Amino acid sequence: MLNSSSARQSPNPTSPNKEALPGNDEIPVKLYEIASLLDAGIDKTTINTCLSLCDNGLSPQAIAKTIALLQDEATSHPSR
Repeated sequence: MLNSSSARQSPNPTSPNKEALPGNDEIPVKLYEIASLLDAGIDKTTINTCLSLCDNGLSPQAIAKTIALLQDEATSHPSR
């Protein structure tokens, strides 16, 4: 006998359908495309490093703040 709750489950926002997500090899490509469209100045190596840091538990917000600080410092001291 089918349980009515198991026959029709609502999507859970905290665990997305893995079939709808791009493959692991597509994620850096898509992020690079987005960064390029936004003219963010982030290369593929930096994107892969950030993804690795996120995979190891670092906060994406902390990574973004650090990148912004480093970019600001690089533009304020171009001769270094």
